[in-house]
Amino acid sequence: YGEYVNNFKHAMDTLTRCRENPRFVQYLENIEATLQSGGDVGMDIFTLLSLPLNQISKYELHLENLSNFTLSTHPDYDPLINATSMMKKVAEYVSQSLQRA
Repeated sequence: YGEYVNNFKHAMDTLTRCRENPRFVQYLENIEATLQSGGDVGMDIFTLLSLPLNQISKYELHLENLSNFTLSTHPDYDPLINATSMMKKVAEYVSQSLQRA
């Protein structure tokens, strides 16, 4: 995720500049139409590029919920707590990196 996050703003800026090219816009519209015909309504290129970043908060939430419903005596409890803590650190890193970019 580190490289993805560090390059994210550059990728978005590049995509914005490329959208000034009518041929590129047409290409994106064709892709978006294909996605929509497959049931992925609202999935434009900007949304698709953001998906990996959005998943991090979902992972954190799922791990937190799972650890909340796991008994402290269960053998998976400590690893879940550790995983939750690590995912929170990843989420903080991503957030800070995006703010710096």
